[in-house]
This record gives sequence, structure tokens and C-alpha cells, in this order.
Amino acid sequence: MTEREQLPGEEVREGIATSRHDFARFFYWCEGWQTVATGYKRAADLVLDAMLTESTEIDELVFPVLFLYRHWLELSIKDCLDLSRLAGRMTEEDFKNQLDHRLEGHLRSLRGAFEDEEMQVAIGRGEERHNLSESFAVLETWMRRFSEFDPGSFRCRYPIAKDGKQHPFPSLEDGLGGTSVAALRREMDNLEAAIGDISSALTAEIDHRQTNSRRQ
Repeated sequence: MTEREQLPGEEVREGIATSRHDFARFFYWCEGWQTVATGYKRAADLVLDAMLTESTEIDELVFPVLFLYRHWLELSIKDCLDLSRLAGRMTEEDFKNQLDHRLEGHLRSLRGAFEDEEMQVAIGRGEERHNLSESFAVLETWMRRFSEFDPGSFRCRYPIAKDGKQHPFPSLEDGLGGTSVAALRREMDNLEAAIGDISSALTAEIDHRQTNSRRQ
């Protein structure tokens, strides 16, 4: 048996390759966009949980929570765009043009990578059965809310805008569709599931393309 190449994030101890950091570095090497996005989502969940144990009122922790969730969403959509590139639905140049912070532009590009017929593909089983258009509807709702709330990913990072004017204190009820602090975690988990549907559809196509390529 030939010795395989050591992967990034692995150590070799007594001739046996062992993982470090709970495989985080390995998955970062394989799926960089998704790994970084997951880190921001986990961090936001942890901060939100801590926030809820102390009070249901909005306090200064709202700034990191909303920034982390917004950045998770931005990275997740870019992960889907990268999968679109790997699936042959987007050129390398078009993907590179999507590396800014404008959420709505990213959503239009991702939606454009799917045919209308594909949006009716059934996903899930039983009561959870739905089609891809429903997943896109969830994504579109939150992309629009975060885009209106924080267009350039500045509002929750700095107290003032680029023109020097102070941002108003964040209000979930006014800025994010009436979502309360207590409901935000559940809403973000639902959004995560919708993004997973889209990601899975693209990953399945990539696997199909690779299988056909090996057969040729």
C-alpha cells in the first residue's frame, strides 16, 4: 500500500495521521467558504444564547449577534455561488465579481444559476416535503431584510456611517421584519436549512458531473 499524501491540518504520530481541531482545518481545506460561514453562525448562536439567559431585552450584545449572522449569511451565499461555479453554472470571472458585501446582487446571481423548472424540484419527505422555490423564498426574505438593515456590513461594526452620521441603535422589530430576540435563533436555523437545500442541489450536480467525467 502506498503512503498517501499528508493533508493540511494533520499530524503524523508514529506513522499514523491524526486530525487536529476536530477536523476544522481539514474541512477548511476542503470547503473553505462553508467552514468559515459555519464558524460565524456558531459564534452568533452562542452569543445569542448568552444574551437570552440574561434578559430578553436588546442590549449591546445585539451588535456582534447581528454582524455575525449577517456575515454568516454573506459567506453562505458566496459558498453557494462558488458551488455554482464548480457546477459549471457560473464562470470564474463572474464568481470573482461577487466578492463584495452587496447581498441582493449575490441573490440575483444565485437565482439566475437555476432554471425555472428546477425551482419546482421536491425536497424532503413527509410533512417536511417542499420545493426549491420555497427555500429560495426564505433566503430572499432574509437577504432583503439584512440588505435593508445593513447594506454594506457597516452598521453593526461601527457607530457611525461613512458620511459621519451616527447609526440609530438597532431594532430587530423595525429593521428585521418584526423578529424578536427570542425568535431570531429559530429564524436563523430555518434560514440555515433553506441554504442547505440550495447547497445540496448544487453539490448533487457537481457529483453528477464528476461521475460522468470519470466514465468518459
